[in-house]
Amino acid sequence: MKMQFDLMALKAEIGMPAAGRYAAAVYRAEGYAAHKEDENVIARAYAIRSLFASHKKHIYDNDRFAGSMRGMFAEVSAEAVSAAQEICAPYPERGFHTNSDHYAANYSHFLARGIGGVLADIDASLVRYADDAEKTAFLRSTKIAMEGFAEMILGYAAEAEHKAALAEGDAKQHFAEIAARCRRVSAEAPQSFADALQLVWFTYVAFACEGRYAMAFGRL
Repeated sequence: MKMQFDLMALKAEIGMPAAGRYAAAVYRAEGYAAHKEDENVIARAYAIRSLFASHKKHIYDNDRFAGSMRGMFAEVSAEAVSAAQEICAPYPERGFHTNSDHYAANYSHFLARGIGGVLADIDASLVRYADDAEKTAFLRSTKIAMEGFAEMILGYAAEAEHKAALAEGDAKQHFAEIAARCRRVSAEAPQSFADALQLVWFTYVAFACEGRYAMAFGRL
């Protein structure tokens, strides 16, 4: 079977209503509930890690790159969402008015270093600022969130591998390539233009999962 990439077919797939309820609060609440005794910045980081890692990873049949918001919808009850929102309530979400939205992320640095490089930088800073409790708490939180981002990408790699196992011909090879690309960018700096596009798109999707929908790509 020859794999055909049809933009209109992808548009039709994306346009299909997502099943279930928007469950971001449910995923965040899992992290908060497990770390309610931790300081604010650490609890928030674990909530983000849970948000990234726990939601279902969906890859459309006509996707060229992985990453979508479809998996943020889940078969959960209204009562479960309400209970999760109560758990999240002591940790108000940050947005435009707290300078957490409406700006261009430093993609050039991120593409140069990759997830593994950023984690190495965090570890180096943890040593450098070991005597500063406030800075080390912030650095620990960034490491937790970045590790959650890597987990999210590895989840997409696993989903692409699953689709490859069920596919034949060009489709099998295509999804296997997506899986390999996801595994690379989960740990390494991009090695190709396709790798770079995939990491940029994952970064944008992660912002959207957080509720930060106005993060510009800027001048890449």
